[in-house]
Amino acid sequence: MAATRHSRYAAVMTDSQTSVPQPGLKEEYLALLDAQEREQVYQAFLERHTRLIPREFIQNHGLHFGTVLRKLRFGAEYACDFFYMSKSSDDWNIVFVEIEKPGSRFFRDNSNALHPDFQAGLQQINRWRAWLSSPENVAAFMATTVAPLHLPLVMRRNPVRPKFVLVHGRRGEYGDNDLRRAIIAAEERDDFKILSFDSLAEGLPYKHDCFIGVKRNETIELRGDSVVVPEIFGWIEPTQFVVTPALRDAIRAQIALGPVQLRHDGVSFTDAYAFVADRIRVRAGAGIEEGDAIDPAIGDQPNDLA
Repeated sequence: MAATRHSRYAAVMTDSQTSVPQPGLKEEYLALLDAQEREQVYQAFLERHTRLIPREFIQNHGLHFGTVLRKLRFGAEYACDFFYMSKSSDDWNIVFVEIEKPGSRFFRDNSNALHPDFQAGLQQINRWRAWLSSPENVAAFMATTVAPLHLPLVMRRNPVRPKFVLVHGRRGEYGDNDLRRAIIAAEERDDFKILSFDSLAEGLPYKHDCFIGVKRNETIELRGDSVVVPEIFGWIEPTQFVVTPALRDAIRAQIALGPVQLRHDGVSFTDAYAFVADRIRVRAGAGIEEGDAIDPAIGDQPNDLA
């Protein structure tokens, strides 16, 4: 069963959790923006360097379980590039992120009229907002698609508020033009933020890496080989998650560091790392690559978009 109470969390920091970004990351990223690659190239780069992923609408409890889902489907025909949750004591923000390309335009040539690239991004967000404006749709989404992350159980009764982020274009198109900046800002709402690709490189020492998750039919795969955020293991039902053998070994390695993460197993408090390591599903093979199928023994099929 999922944990019913979280006792304590002593900070045991891995290299990926420190506030020191990879040397040269900002320069490498900005050079990639200038290269005018396909959108998938930028998605993959953000997934490898997760502190670049937007953190808009984060509440005081932080990025929930330090986990961002990639290419998450919702409704019959929608998929966002990234999805994450953040809670306070009173409510949840569920955040849907659309990334375009650095080369996508905000404005037409020699004009302050909106470019079709920007209009298409805004329309996409409006379609998502329309679907999520239905309380029934939101309730179904929380009860099925992201239920393994919607913990602790006692906080499922709190209101859920959809939020949206559009990552689009380069700052140089509007940065020195007050009118253009105002036009872009006028498209934002209380539930919607617009970011340039350049802005993702700001404040990297104050951001942290996170898990990338992939929603399958019945499970969530956690990609990566190290324990990026310990808190998640104090709450999740481990049979609903799949990890690489290396990540399972990393979870086990944390046991020797002491009971820094506790959870309730239905009878008493126990070491979360030992509890999860003995029960979590393990992905066949040394790693998870883009487009890989799940281990047939698990019986789950991919439900993400390449």
